Amino acid sequence: MNPEFIPFRFPERSLARLAITHVNLVPMDSNRVIPDCTVVIEGERIVTIAPSSQIDPAAQGVERIVNGSGKYLMPGLADMYTHYREPSEAPLYLAHGITAARTSGNPFQIAMEHAAARGEFPSPRMFVVTPGIDGVGPTGRTDMPHGIPLTRPEDAAALVEKYVARGYDEIMPFSLLAPDVLEALSRAAAERNVRVAGNCPNGLSWEEAAQAGMSGFQQLHIVARDHMLDEYAATQTYWDRFDPAPGTKLDFDKIRRLGGFLAKHQVWSLPTVAFHQRASQPVEISLAHPSLRYVHQSTINDWETTIIRWGHRGRVDAEEWRRLARIRAEAFHRIVSIFHQEGAPQLTCTDGVNPYNVQGDTLHQEIENFVSAGMSDYDALRCATSEAARYMNESKDWGTLEVGKRANMILVNANPLRDVRATRDIETVFVNGYCLDRACLDDLLRQRADLAKSAPPIASTQLANAPPEGAVEREGVWLERICDADFGRIAYRHTRLANGELLVEERHAGAEPRRQALRRSSRLLLDKDLCVLSGAYDLETAVGIEHGDLARTPDGYRLTFRAIDGGVTESVLVSDPLPPSDHMTLSTMPTLIATLGEAGLTTLDADASLGTADLAIAAAQDEEPQSWQVQTARPGQKATQTYRLDPGGKLAGLQETTILLWPRQVIVEK
Repeated sequence: MNPEFIPFRFPERSLARLAITHVNLVPMDSNRVIPDCTVVIEGERIVTIAPSSQIDPAAQGVERIVNGSGKYLMPGLADMYTHYREPSEAPLYLAHGITAARTSGNPFQIAMEHAAARGEFPSPRMFVVTPGIDGVGPTGRTDMPHGIPLTRPEDAAALVEKYVARGYDEIMPFSLLAPDVLEALSRAAAERNVRVAGNCPNGLSWEEAAQAGMSGFQQLHIVARDHMLDEYAATQTYWDRFDPAPGTKLDFDKIRRLGGFLAKHQVWSLPTVAFHQRASQPVEISLAHPSLRYVHQSTINDWETTIIRWGHRGRVDAEEWRRLARIRAEAFHRIVSIFHQEGAPQLTCTDGVNPYNVQGDTLHQEIENFVSAGMSDYDALRCATSEAARYMNESKDWGTLEVGKRANMILVNANPLRDVRATRDIETVFVNGYCLDRACLDDLLRQRADLAKSAPPIASTQLANAPPEGAVEREGVWLERICDADFGRIAYRHTRLANGELLVEERHAGAEPRRQALRRSSRLLLDKDLCVLSGAYDLETAVGIEHGDLARTPDGYRLTFRAIDGGVTESVLVSDPLPPSDHMTLSTMPTLIATLGEAGLTTLDADASLGTADLAIAAAQDEEPQSWQVQTARPGQKATQTYRLDPGGKLAGLQETTILLWPRQVIVEK
């Protein structure tokens, strides 16, 4: 683990044999406790379970003994929909007994999953689903930030093949996906034996989406479609996952029929009731929650602006959104009860980290929600253990405590089958060869709290020495602020070479709220017209490096890209010579603006693949002289940037707004 990106001290892993002696075993294969057992584990597997009177740990080659007298050993808990973003969040899961996490992902999460599986740091076992595969709305963007636009059924099979080959566990459809595209996506996934589970698209009811191939629904956002009271159903034409109003007008007889449908077809509900409860609380209650000590203040600031944005989506102000969302959360809690009565399969999950919804702690609230909805303590815990394994088609490997299964377990101080709140009182967590006792867990939480109090880690942006054969025309350092907090630094240098070409070097280090720390280092060679000739770039993170090599060809451009998860791809773009986009090099944008003035142009995007970004440059209205507004459009995303230039054409400041993402500022370092 690179300490530049994750300043954390993790404990050592041990694969030696360990015994938990004289413990009350809660195997979760039925509603039972087996008293006075000894469990021997080696590495990540259970090798022996026996009455303590029948086993001698020394004869088993045990090197460490954990006294389980008076305590209860059970399978670790599973958060079956979360956003597990980077390794420093592992303590939030582990300290709350979570040893399995199904997370939305990207290549970073795949690489992180591999690092965790190798035991490079203590972590829940990760199941990584694809980014949200989404349609494109009238604004020209996907509903899911960083979503993957898919608008043609004929493109679905290749997309599924790409993600399966890279190791993603599931395909995640999202809100704007068209019905025919969902059907094509599901057919392609079925051919590869991969589950399709995610947000129900806005244009479909749950039954219709299930018939199109979905077998799991995260959250309950669009459950109201076709399940509203008749007096409201005919007039409800606006569907948006952030509009809470439809969820306040449910017909629970229709919901009961839906529960029977889910039970018959074994379609899973992942309701995240606690997410809806926490987001809808009065802000003063949310801000007082002790779990916020583990969250950076900039993220907390962003949460409140997020709820304001959600209110805009629901066509109400933030307070009215909260009021409606509280009513909806009560209705969703009732849905959990009805689904349970009808036998529909359900899982515990949280959708952390969304507003006031901190990973780890929220899962206990969700388990308790299941109990208050009418489940027994045992049934609620099944939804966080054995049912989670069944959902992943891995019941033979985990979910219950048996010889040969994974030794991902928690030792608690009271009987969880009498009261699920016992899972909050954790003595020790066993996960992937790590034995994390209470002192160790508390130390990891302390480190996480200290990290939240400080500025996000920003790696060095120092550039290598300038090439001796050129003349430096521009160089400098910019600071990046997101949600009114320092989040990054950009160092750049432009060198004019003897042949007239421009060498652009840039190092951009930092992080975004709810994202991992990283550093992008790039070297681009531009021709006299500022069009890209060639380039190379690295993206460094805590768990590995991505690398791209870019070259101009007679027909356009070719990119060879090695992703952080080890996948290598080549992409080709047929085009005329193009200048670089702001994503490739922000420091070239002031030069382009000063050179072109008001103009429309297409720029080259090179990240994991080649693409283009369309720019419209215009003098900013009602702004000081030398202020320019740039509208940038990419597939699935639009952004507005306002550049302020000094009299010499250098950047004096930048403000950026991207829909559903964070307001960003760039200022010159003094």
